[in-house]
Amino acid sequence: MWSLFTSLRLSNHWLSSALSCVVVCFPAVSDSKEPLIVTYRSAESVNDKRYDYDLAVLQLALEKTIDEYGEFRLEPSGPMNYARAIHLVEKNQRANFFIKLSYEQSLPQTMNFVGFPIDLGIVDYRVCFISPTAKAQLPEKLELSDIKALRHGQGRGWADVGILRANGFEVFENSSYEGLFLMVANNRVDLFCRGANELYQEYQSHASLSGIEIDQQFVLYYPLPRFFYTHKANTLALERVSKGLKKAFEDGSIQTLWRQAYGASLDFAALEARQLFPLTNPNLQQLESEYLKYFYQPDAFKR
Repeated sequence: MWSLFTSLRLSNHWLSSALSCVVVCFPAVSDSKEPLIVTYRSAESVNDKRYDYDLAVLQLALEKTIDEYGEFRLEPSGPMNYARAIHLVEKNQRANFFIKLSYEQSLPQTMNFVGFPIDLGIVDYRVCFISPTAKAQLPEKLELSDIKALRHGQGRGWADVGILRANGFEVFENSSYEGLFLMVANNRVDLFCRGANELYQEYQSHASLSGIEIDQQFVLYYPLPRFFYTHKANTLALERVSKGLKKAFEDGSIQTLWRQAYGASLDFAALEARQLFPLTNPNLQQLESEYLKYFYQPDAFKR
């Protein structure tokens, strides 16, 4: 009797262990997938709307790829300047952290980019905030030498700094985005040049600042493709965003978003009425020209 009881107890113990193994070794299959967490860059100030369009484009690209890759969740990075954002991407310290950057060969090797120009090239056309003193001094008929004689303000570490200096301009850097508007309004620099797509919103946000004015005479042009960058280890996110952006371009949805975001600014900038001064961008020597097929070009400046 004892041996039978022992035998049954051992059998039950074996069965229980075997069932446990089945549960552990072969976990239940679930149809649910964890959403992909993607971090986006937060604004630096309440007046800073530069990243609204970037966020909308990133969301559009992720939405276009839900069927293939599943759901996603966007999370803000928290306010930070340019240098801090690059550092966090370089060190991969946020989940799939994407930031928009102008292409430069000198960017950290730990970073990779999606080769689709997010702004469709409109940021190449630079219209300037001008100081009251400089506005009064500029002649009606401009030469490039007249603009080179002026002092330019730009953000510390921005690609524009190297481009302008390579073309013979004097550039003063400021790590504060808001500080650049104060510099030009207070005659500490003569020009603060912005993408034609950025101009209208920034003018509205700073219209109450005494001394802030827009130059009405000229537009600088230099190719400045801006791409989504993230850490190169985020291969799945890079692949997904790339596919999503191209899908959005093919079906026209990114062009619609672009017009909604930038149409008013392009009307305000009145590019066709300005004198165009082309410059070179030495940063693009090793960049393949595939991105150019997505670029916008105003009718008056088509070559």
